[in-house]
This record gives sequence, structure tokens and C-alpha cells, in this order.
Amino acid sequence: MTKADESQQERYKGGLVPMEDIEKHAPEVRTTQPQITDAQAELVHIILHDGCNPTQAAERLGRNKAWAYTTLKKQHVIEYRQQLAMMTLGWDATQAMATMRELLASKSQYVRLEAARDLMDRAGFRQDVVRTPSTAVQINFNVE
Repeated sequence: MTKADESQQERYKGGLVPMEDIEKHAPEVRTTQPQITDAQAELVHIILHDGCNPTQAAERLGRNKAWAYTTLKKQHVIEYRQQLAMMTLGWDATQAMATMRELLASKSQYVRLEAARDLMDRAGFRQDVVRTPSTAVQINFNVE
């Protein structure tokens, strides 16, 4: 596995996605999502950059956490976040997936298990989802 050179390490210091990358790509993505408000965009940017949860992001913006959670459920915000993440992460996302595949060969059983779970989850085969049994009942009456 190759280690990022010092310039790459410096770009990511203090955040998951460099803010300069977010600011570079955000205007282009906003043209495809014109209904995104400045506050909604800023919420997405903070979460992408810091990797924080919606509650923490809301606190940083001086907003209430209910607003953040409601905002993140809106379809146009979801699409904005996905497009921006794809543009800013790009090649890094493919490298991350390659790393997950490498972890499948780890000597540690725990590491292999977690890598397998993650890959299965991304493929749509999530095993730990609680399934609720069907309570449907069919009753037939024969009236003669």
C-alpha cells in the first residue's frame, strides 16, 4: 500500500475533503441544483469537509439540529451532496475502495470482517438490518 506524499497529507489536514476542493467544485454543482440555498450548501460543505454529524454541523452554523436533519432528507440536498462528493473525492473514492478490498486479505479476522461488512453493505447485501416479520393474516369466509 502506498502512503500519500506530504503535499497530499497537508491538503487533508484538519478535514476529510479539502475546503479548497469543495469551493472549487461547488459553483458547478449548484448550477445543476439551483434550489439549494446558501445555508443548505454550507451544511453539506461542513459535513463533507469535517466528517461531522448533522448535529455538530448545525451547531457550527448556529442552527438547530432538527433543521439540519430535515434539510439532509430533501431530495435536492441529497443530490447536491452526492454530486459534490463525487466531484471532490473522484479518484480518492476508487482508491478507498481498493483499500477495502486489500483489507479483505488482512491477517486480523476483525479487520477482514469489517471490510467484508462494508463491501457487502455498499453492494446492497446488508445482513444486520432488522427485518420485521410480516403480520399479514388472510381469513376466508365461506358463506353458503
